[in-house]
Amino acid sequence: MFRSLRHESQIVDFEWEYVNPAAAKIQQSTPEELTGKRLLQVLPGHKDSGLFDRYVQVVETGIPLNTEISYNSEGIVGWFRIVTVKLGDGIAISFSDITEGKQVEASLRDALQKLTSHFENTPLAVIEWDENFRLSGWSPAAEKIFGWKATEVLGKHFSEWNFIFDGDVKDVQAAIDSLKNQHERCNVVRNSNYDKSGSLVHCEWHNSAFYSDSGQLISVLCLVLEVTERFNFMEVLRQSEERFRIAAESASDLIYEWDIETGIVLWFGRVDEILGYEKGRFPRARQTVLPPHFFRNTACSAPAAACSTGSIGAKSCLTNKAIRGNGSVPLATSAIAKKPKNSEIRLGRGNKPPAAQPKPANSCTASSLKLSPK
Repeated sequence: MFRSLRHESQIVDFEWEYVNPAAAKIQQSTPEELTGKRLLQVLPGHKDSGLFDRYVQVVETGIPLNTEISYNSEGIVGWFRIVTVKLGDGIAISFSDITEGKQVEASLRDALQKLTSHFENTPLAVIEWDENFRLSGWSPAAEKIFGWKATEVLGKHFSEWNFIFDGDVKDVQAAIDSLKNQHERCNVVRNSNYDKSGSLVHCEWHNSAFYSDSGQLISVLCLVLEVTERFNFMEVLRQSEERFRIAAESASDLIYEWDIETGIVLWFGRVDEILGYEKGRFPRARQTVLPPHFFRNTACSAPAAACSTGSIGAKSCLTNKAIRGNGSVPLATSAIAKKPKNSEIRLGRGNKPPAAQPKPANSCTASSLKLSPK
């Protein structure tokens, strides 16, 4: 507690009348040492910080002061909450050290600022749903991918606007139910969505659920990766492979691909039927090597010979004996060697190879075996 010290009716300082031990300790003193001393003599920083003038206003107006201030003077450093009220012709001040709380608050504010920056700048759409799966968060990337502004969709249930492709609704609902029932705390859903224009957008939804201590669902955060370009590429590749499969199944030749570096062979076509094996008995899927009994009476297998010659892009035909399931038959082999990367070797029919030794091919591709029974 302080009494006012005036000069010609103007308050020029305050004098301590009472101070408790806790307040004196913060000032590295004792109540006995502070009682009777002037405020600005002991704590001149009150003048520079503006606190003294605010104390004067409390005395003059009678309006209490309740403030938080950062103080750094007289060896006192920290944040303080100060409550000041008028008491006669003086003031009563109570204060508390809130430095630790302010530091935690600053840390939380910095963390929130970083999170907000990531939220706004990530290329992934960041979407949040509340416990009823009404939209509560919609990032700038979500607006860019799907077209709707946050103001157009926030608060809506996903079923209340044209958002999920009809054919994927059941899969999406199953994923939601799994999170609601805590069968899993996170999951990944690949489904198609509509954008604002009505076009399909193919996405991967990486979903994470947050629950209360009692197990109640509070929110679901989704990181959404648009994969439309990848989906379209895979669809084109699928159609291409399907056309190749149909062509291979219809051809009278055997078609295979042999990666010389890895030794993996991939067979296509009617290999079982042509070579006289029971269906599914010939190892045609992926082999580390060709079946050891397949080629006989030859120094090297036909595709290996073609590749080892360095005849990049050129056909090499060799005649070998291949053991069929029921006997022997002459086999004419045509192999095409794959051109290695960065090679400048070009060979055409009738042209001589360059003087430099060509590099061996990395693999033989699109090779075929044509049977010529005698």
